[in-house]
Parts: sequence; C-alpha cells; structure tokens
Amino acid sequence: MMTEFRYRGIASAMPFFTWGDVMRRAQAESLALLGFSAHESAYRVVASRSGWRLRCYGGADGGGPLLIVAAPIKRPYIWDLMPSASAVRYCLARGFRVYLLEWCPPHPAVRPEGLGFYGDLAIGACVTHVRAREGAPPLLLGHSLGGTLAGIFACLHPKHIRGLVLLGAPLSFGPGSSAFRESLVALYPLPAPDHGWIPGSALSQLSALASPESFIWPRMTDALLAW
Repeated sequence: MMTEFRYRGIASAMPFFTWGDVMRRAQAESLALLGFSAHESAYRVVASRSGWRLRCYGGADGGGPLLIVAAPIKRPYIWDLMPSASAVRYCLARGFRVYLLEWCPPHPAVRPEGLGFYGDLAIGACVTHVRAREGAPPLLLGHSLGGTLAGIFACLHPKHIRGLVLLGAPLSFGPGSSAFRESLVALYPLPAPDHGWIPGSALSQLSALASPESFIWPRMTDALLAW
C-alpha cells in the first residue's frame, strides 16, 4: 500500500515534473554553451517519417551494415558521446556500416503511436531502407527500451535481419520477473496526460522507486569513487 501511495503521489505531481523537464533542458543548454555537450560523429539523415529518422554514419564494408535502435526515452547521443566514449566510433573502426534509428517527438496534434509502430513498423521501415542501400540485411543492436523493441522486431521478422545484439534490454514481463513490471505496470499503470506524453522527470523518479539498486546506489558509488 505504501508503494501504491507513492505512485499515486507521482501521478498527482505531473505538472511539477513537467516544469522539472523544462529546468533540465535549460541546464543542458547552459552546459552546452560552456562546451560540455556531446561531440557526435558526422552523419547524414537518409530517411525519415513522422516519429523517427534514420541516421547514416558511413563506414567501411568489411563488417556489413549495423542498425542501432536507440531507446525512445533516451537521447541517441548516448551511443556517441565523444571520441573516447562512442559505440558508434567503435563499430566504425571495426568496419561496420553504421546506421541509427533516432526517435523524434511526435507533433502534439498527432495521437501517440502504439507498440505496433515502435516495435514493428518503424524498425521495419529502417531495416528496409538499410537493405536497399547495402544489399544485405543489417545486424540489429539495441539498448534498454530500444533493445526491447529490437527484440520484438527480431521475433516478428527473424529473416529480415542478420543478427541481434541486446544491451540491458528487459525482455521478460511475466509475474515476478521484473521490478519494473511489478512496481510500474501491475501495481499502478500511470495515466498519460492529455497529449499522451509522460515527463522524463517522472520516468526517472518511477524508475528509481522501482529499482533503487539500479538507478540510485550505483550512481552514488560512482560519484564517490570519482573524487
């Protein structure tokens, strides 16, 4: 009951979390002006639709095409923060032709899409574009929720991809399988605002409540060890 009370409190505090997002974006923009922003590799957009666009980073032909499925709730630059911390550059250096599916915020007037769009149609469109450009099916690589979506697509269309690599991607949602399932989905499904978006600050708080051993204690330990 105490946990359920906490989630109901979060639901009632949605306006507060919305303003929290505004402040976080302002903080990020201020840090960017000081030079503390991501230094991404050069890329070009080779395809786009409502809700997504497909980046191409180039690369050699030795490793074949690789399609990264970014997480919808994270910025895609976590794959390419800087030259010394970049999964994109790592794959390019090993001969892969690197593509990345970047999720874009839908227009406020557009009704939010469902799982069929994120886990099937959008990824399928990108896979089709990559195959047309490269003449071969891509290796699919996903992290977090992006990995979950990539896993769904791989199950639906195994013959359309060359392989699947998942990093920290939840795949089991049966009773007792996940703290997120028990705390967030089964216990209290959070009502979406009128426009269908959940503030990122609210998602951060819910994740911390669901699994503090993943989202609180390791970060505190890292901060202490960094001094």
